[in-house]
Parts: sequence; structure tokens; C-alpha cells
Amino acid sequence: MSMTLDLRSPSAIYCHASGTAAVTRRTYAVDTLCAMCGTDIPAGTPCNPSRGLFDAYFNNKIDLIEGAAAICGHCMALWSKDWLQKYSKTYASRDGVFKLASNLDQALFLHRPPPPPFVAILSTTQQQHLIWRAPVNLDADIVYLRMGDEILRVRRRHVIERALPAWHALAAMMKQHGMPGLPAALDREVARFSMGIVREDVARRADDSGLGPHVQTLNGLTMGEWWALQVLRLFDAQALAEQAPVRLVKPTAERLVAPAAEAR
Repeated sequence: MSMTLDLRSPSAIYCHASGTAAVTRRTYAVDTLCAMCGTDIPAGTPCNPSRGLFDAYFNNKIDLIEGAAAICGHCMALWSKDWLQKYSKTYASRDGVFKLASNLDQALFLHRPPPPPFVAILSTTQQQHLIWRAPVNLDADIVYLRMGDEILRVRRRHVIERALPAWHALAAMMKQHGMPGLPAALDREVARFSMGIVREDVARRADDSGLGPHVQTLNGLTMGEWWALQVLRLFDAQALAEQAPVRLVKPTAERLVAPAAEAR
């Protein structure tokens, strides 16, 4: 299916990726913006009124475009239970919507992301509005994804070429000296307070062993890069190269595989 992706709107990318038609009700006589994804809506473009949709139960008012009176057809089309829940751990590109729920899904995504533009989301609670709030990726080497209410930023090559070797070097040092546990606290949802810094005892031993630069490398990671590290450390790069991501929806809107229960 040949299509031109709207690079401004994450909702448009998801609609194109799944073959989901825009939902519209009216037009406006003046130029406006989508209150949700912020994309331009030129005068006369079919869209939807936003009035009355954002009631007291809508939790993301702070993310809306102030003063915008319309919602684009793509954001409206994705305001459904499937997109708020069933496909809430996915990424979308011109080739479809892909599973992003398990460690393996996430490692494959980080090891071999799709050609830009693409959008990635990971829910942390039930029925979160994520797609329209997610950044559009235009560079496969610096990846952004929306995890709940946070935006994670990952320098892929930095994690793969520097952070992973540093992690493995510290882990090997710990094994050699009989130190239990991991070099640092890790969490799949980036929720642990202690995540993001190498343990003090490990850092001291690393300095004594001439491995201080590895500690500095890890302590310089963003939280998104810590998230990427905790996923990628579990898999061999060659094994990842031999596997393909799970596509859930084709651009023709054919549902291929129901999202499996999240693996840990």
C-alpha cells in the first residue's frame, strides 16, 4: 500500500500504518490546529469540534493545544478502546503497527528500528492517551518514545557500542570479585528511585580495577538509555539479527496477531 505519511502528526502515522480512515464531522472557515496532536488544519479541511470532549474525566488537559477548537480526523479515529488499550505497547511505521510489549519486542526495536518516520508508545496504566502525545521519530539513531507520561530519549549507537560493553565489563568484574547483584538498579518502567546510577560499592571497586571510565559512561546515560540498556543486555546481537518483529496490523487494516501477554 503506497502512502505519503504526514510527518507532523503521530496520529496520522498510526492511521496510515493501520489503514484506519480519518473520522470527521465538519469544517471550519478559518485555519486552526488540532487540539490533540497540534497538526495544522487549514480552513475547509474536514475535522471535528473539540467542544464537550474534554470533560472532568479527561486526564491530559495539560497536553492539549490551548485555544484550539478542533480535533483532526486522525486523532478522532484513534480515540477508541483498541488504540487506548489493545495496541498501547506498539510502534507504527509505513510498514504497519508492531508489537512492543515484551523484552524481545523492545530489544528488536532498539537493535533494528524501522525507517523513519515512526512512533513508539508504551503504556504504564490502563487506557492512557499516548499516540497523539508521542514524538515522531525522524532519525533512527536517536530514538524517542512515549512511556506513560514520560518521553524517553535513546542514543542507540551510544548504548550499543559504549554502554553495553561498559555494563558487561562491570558485571564481569563483579563476578570475579564475588559481588552479588547487578552493577546498577534496573526497571522496565523506569520507576525505581535508585535507577540511573552505578552502585557506590561497584564504582569504588571499578576505580580500583582501572574500570572507572565504564562507570562514567553508565552514569552519563539518560533514563531512556538506562531503559534501553536493561532490555538489550538480555540478548545477543546475532540472535536479534536473526529474528523479525511481530507485526500486529498491516496498512490494509488486516489484524495479523493479537498482542500476547507481556513477557518479562
